[in-house]
Amino acid sequence: MSSIDLGPGRLLNGVEIIVRVEPSAPPAELWAAAALASMCARVFGHVVTPSVPLPRPNPWGARTLAAVTGVSRFGRRGRSAATRRVTIGSVPHAPPADIYVGGDDWTARVSRVGPVPVSHGQAGGLGLQAAAALAVGELLKELMPEVPTVRIEDELTWSLLDGRVTTPSSPPGLPPAPGGETRGRGQVRATRPTPPIVALLGAGSVGSSAAALLALSGVPGTVDVVDPDTFDPRRNAYRCPGVPVTERGPKADWAARVLADAGWEARPHRATVADWAGAHDRPGYPGFRGMALVSVDDVDGRRQAAELMAWSTVSAGVAGLALHAQRHLPVDDLACPYCDLVDTGRWRSRGRLYARFGLTAPRLQALLTGETLTADDVATAIWTGSVNPESMGRLVGGRLVDLLRQPPTGVTAASVAFEETTVSAPHVSWLAGTLLAAEVMKAAAGLPGIERRVDVDLHGVPMGGWRRPRRNPSGRCPCTNPARRDLARALYGP
Repeated sequence: MSSIDLGPGRLLNGVEIIVRVEPSAPPAELWAAAALASMCARVFGHVVTPSVPLPRPNPWGARTLAAVTGVSRFGRRGRSAATRRVTIGSVPHAPPADIYVGGDDWTARVSRVGPVPVSHGQAGGLGLQAAAALAVGELLKELMPEVPTVRIEDELTWSLLDGRVTTPSSPPGLPPAPGGETRGRGQVRATRPTPPIVALLGAGSVGSSAAALLALSGVPGTVDVVDPDTFDPRRNAYRCPGVPVTERGPKADWAARVLADAGWEARPHRATVADWAGAHDRPGYPGFRGMALVSVDDVDGRRQAAELMAWSTVSAGVAGLALHAQRHLPVDDLACPYCDLVDTGRWRSRGRLYARFGLTAPRLQALLTGETLTADDVATAIWTGSVNPESMGRLVGGRLVDLLRQPPTGVTAASVAFEETTVSAPHVSWLAGTLLAAEVMKAAAGLPGIERRVDVDLHGVPMGGWRRPRRNPSGRCPCTNPARRDLARALYGP
């Protein structure tokens, strides 16, 4: 391994990442290498990739792997201070790498000790994509030593099918799953995938990642993409690794276009979840006879998604370096996407949280129901001392949640930074999007889904296993409404 010398104040724009992949590699490996290049280009100053041709279409619109790096870079290049090498699979006759990535459709493998196997299946290599996200996390752990973390010591294997985490001393072995057959140790190959029916509710950092990964899956279906917002490169580009950094159009239009190019029947909706769900001319009304992927990041949006009453709902969320994914069925007693947010309440009970921004109650209500921040809103927050004056250009046109993410005046965020621009960790949203896409592919293949929630804190490593949170006992969540439960049984059976 190469020797690294990074002082506490060293910025990541002085780091060089080398991504290696065989030109003859199958598409799944090339897609994982492209994801690595895209994530790294948004965080590190130098990313070196070969001009390997990429199959098209792809979310980045790139003809080569090097072009993915180009459309994912912000134009800042620093002086190389160190070299980290990331390898997808095993590249013959190449120098040793620092981190190796492997796996298959349903298994992520990351190693520091040597190449790990790569298998090729029929679901776009989602396990490889999860491994790529974990590898970027490992790079950041080493290059930001001032942040307390737990590293992968030698090798990690994580199954997206049953949540198990194993080490080289306990190799994975998965039993046959309904609707599929086991081929080799830990590999499941599904037979006759069913075209999925999906509602993508939210196309921001997690939703856009899920859309990109579904487009690479090779299993087209039908999708409705619902999001009223547009991309803003100042806020979105760092945490949306599936989207070119210059994208400025509506999020729903971008995701629908990427999926349509991959063969999906895709319909964009520049609307809130409530407006789309309440449309009586919507296919499947009432309910939604498909899978709802929920990544909206506000309380009201989560409630609206829960009220949709889809055949299956998979929600995902990120906070810093932590993420979760949770599956809900409308006829059981386990938690729905809104259950853990019931006690958060609506704007009337959150006055103290928002009062520091100096906004009036009517204006707060308007912002909570979807209006964007104006220059007056941001100026008021600056006047109260809650937001740095330098944030004016970045926040105007954003949402209330963007105000909440601002550090207090005079405090510099201790996250990944290029010069004075604070950025989010793109590998977190990519891993969350991978978990959403995996649930769609499992359902299409007749494989069991998450049972029922997975939580991952990427300060460390996946711990393995699912948990089954019970629904909120207060009786205030929509999922406890007896009439709703009767309708769910009428739509989907017991």
